[in-house]
Amino acid sequence: MDSVDLSLSRRAAWRYVAVFLIAISGVVNAEEPAKKRDDPIVGQWKWANNQVVQCRRDNSIVVTPSGTKGTWNLTSSPSAERKYEFKWEGGRKDELVMSVDEKKLSGSDADGKKFESDRVVAEKRN
Repeated sequence: MDSVDLSLSRRAAWRYVAVFLIAISGVVNAEEPAKKRDDPIVGQWKWANNQVVQCRRDNSIVVTPSGTKGTWNLTSSPSAERKYEFKWEGGRKDELVMSVDEKKLSGSDADGKKFESDRVVAEKRN
């Protein structure tokens, strides 16, 4: 009779251990949420006529110094060549492709005019 009680106690103990480990893993995962990487388009891009296009995390675009606004959207699969559509105030659209090194955008505007843009890299301060 004692050996039956002992084996039941061992099974119950292992169940408690398993439940405890599952509970602990859930707490650890809840405290460390997965960090989502920003889309590579997020940042500043040097445009023609000394304009700087700022692509924001919320898919908005703001141009300095003109103040023009719009939105950006990824139109390709994230694993494929990265293609974007910029929709500007007034309805104009640009279609862009990002270079593999994520430092250049090239494409064409609504009139079919081709252009390139370079990423603005913040200077390091000493």
